[in-house]
Amino acid sequence: MKKIFTAILILALTVFGLAIGASAAEAPTRTTYLDLSSQTTDGNTEGWTWTVEGSKGTLTLNDLYLQAPSLVNGQVKDMVAFPNGITDVRIVLQGSNIIQKTDTWQCDIFAAAGKKVTISGEGSLEFRSVDENSTLVNCDTLTMESGKITIAEGSSAGYLFHTEKDLTITGGSMTFKSEYGIRSEKGPITISGGNINLTMTNLGYGIYGGPTLAGGTGEVVSPSITISGGTIVTDGSISDAWFKGLSITGGNIRADHEVRGNLFYESSPGTVALPANFTTGQLSTTDAYALEIPAGKTLEVPAGVRVRTNHLKNNGTLDNRGRVSVNNSYEGEGRITGGGLIDLTSSYWQAVSSHAENAVLNRSATGSIDETGCCYVYGNATWDTSWGYAPKSMYVPKGGKLTVPSGANIQVAGAITIHGAENLTGGGTVTSSANKYYIEYSEDSLTPAVEMDLTYDGTNLRQQVEEQAKKRTSSRSDPDSAHSPGH
Repeated sequence: MKKIFTAILILALTVFGLAIGASAAEAPTRTTYLDLSSQTTDGNTEGWTWTVEGSKGTLTLNDLYLQAPSLVNGQVKDMVAFPNGITDVRIVLQGSNIIQKTDTWQCDIFAAAGKKVTISGEGSLEFRSVDENSTLVNCDTLTMESGKITIAEGSSAGYLFHTEKDLTITGGSMTFKSEYGIRSEKGPITISGGNINLTMTNLGYGIYGGPTLAGGTGEVVSPSITISGGTIVTDGSISDAWFKGLSITGGNIRADHEVRGNLFYESSPGTVALPANFTTGQLSTTDAYALEIPAGKTLEVPAGVRVRTNHLKNNGTLDNRGRVSVNNSYEGEGRITGGGLIDLTSSYWQAVSSHAENAVLNRSATGSIDETGCCYVYGNATWDTSWGYAPKSMYVPKGGKLTVPSGANIQVAGAITIHGAENLTGGGTVTSSANKYYIEYSEDSLTPAVEMDLTYDGTNLRQQVEEQAKKRTSSRSDPDSAHSPGH
């Protein structure tokens, strides 16, 4: 019994000791706000140091745990405030740092209005707060070079970064939950690197260029947002709010709610190419959820990219090698090329098909997009299995040519109708689950299609079609052998 009691006692002391150790590691190193203009002592023991050289100051955080309220003696204080004479601030992150606001009064965590701020270092900073409206960094201009910024689970903020002018991100890692995310009132926002993961309580925001009120939009630079690299993931939006200019030339981008901005601003190139890793719930280049391609301009959608938009106004060229879904209306006299997939509703069939030079069209029979609608092939197109498209039927008219790559197997629920053997090529397969195959095999594409007894396996279609054609004369004499493909 003594041995059992001793073992239990040792286990209890061990667990208790571990708990004490964990608590000690989380013990605050400072319990009041930090006003650097009034500090007369070195903060080394608290996990911070402040050095000044002329108008430049460097704040180094090294295992700082600042836990404090913002309301002090009836006045709201910012968590970290910088002296008035300092205009250029560098924040260096070393070790693991925590700033925790313990009350609900809104404030700036790093208050640097009118100052240039640069964040760098190999360390991390975690923000904790019971208030959901405070701003982590508020300044005139900001550059994020390196370091890791996170927000504690269950916490939220007003902004991650809020600047008056230039907001530049070249590196670092930012995982943050807030209402407004990253924002510059006048811009530009320039992102060339880094890993940005933004969870938004307001999905209209995420990365936002421009002021809330229209009165100040004349001072917003063009383009207001430029993205050439880095990784951006948000359930919210990337928004060139006043359509001053949005340049996206690279990076891995996913904005689940919307990418909104003027891709075709005054100095934009003639061809605007979306990056190869680009995903959004809605692409709008003008207000009212519309994607507009002006005359003389080209929008290039790479293979593997899917663009969704409510309204497409195409007076230029849509060079689509990926997939474009037009949820509602289509208008314009522009070209459609690239051989990619276009999803559309039946109401706008004529407007789209009359301008399709090289395209695969997925026509819905209803007023909303049908992921398994009827397939039409115009010009030259290559099937892309990443579309995940299994059509109800397929029609390749005269002049159309669909390449089915080796390894691809197009599953068509209903009939497959082609004009001739030249309509299908490649090493893949096209299979009708209904086992219905038709060939027009006429010059005018008006003669009723004739049903064929064949299965396309990517190698012998031409031979099978030629054999079927030999039977055509006798088949036409028998009215029961001619069938309509049902298009």
